[in-house]
Amino acid sequence: MNTASTPPRILIVSGSARPGGLTRTVLKLAEALAKKKGLDAEFVCARDLRLPFFGLEEDTASALHWRTAVQQCSGVIFGSPEYHGTFSGAFKNLIDHLDFPHIEGKPVGLIAVGGGPKSGISTLNAMRLMFRALHAPVIVEQAAVWGGDFMPETQRPRPELLQQMLAVVDGMSREIARCAQPV
Repeated sequence: MNTASTPPRILIVSGSARPGGLTRTVLKLAEALAKKKGLDAEFVCARDLRLPFFGLEEDTASALHWRTAVQQCSGVIFGSPEYHGTFSGAFKNLIDHLDFPHIEGKPVGLIAVGGGPKSGISTLNAMRLMFRALHAPVIVEQAAVWGGDFMPETQRPRPELLQQMLAVVDGMSREIARCAQPV
């Protein structure tokens, strides 16, 4: 695991298959903020992993790499676009490739990216339920994001979005530290 001198390693995982989508932009922001807070953060995208549809070829090199990456990190921040009131198929496929030994007991942060100011909540709820089934504790802090959270003239994040994202990163740091404490 981590030593006192090694920063905790987290994955920032995009469950979007779109190469230039808003989910990627938001999660790259989370990655940058996590690095500023001293975490060893790595961005991972469902599109780049190229996992087969779960159940067809479960032990491909990409599936083994994905499982190992999750198993070896201290926590994971997952993000998904909202499709029809829930997470994307690419996100679900990522999770289907995991099992208890990979993620059980590992802190999880959630970010949903929707199409409007009131979207994302049902996606966050669905994600939370799925991780509960895998015995992965979801941190309290979460973010529901949409395109209006970026200033139209500069495409920079609005202060409210930065606060949400920092809360998720800080919550992840807190839970990693708490999980590292001896019982």
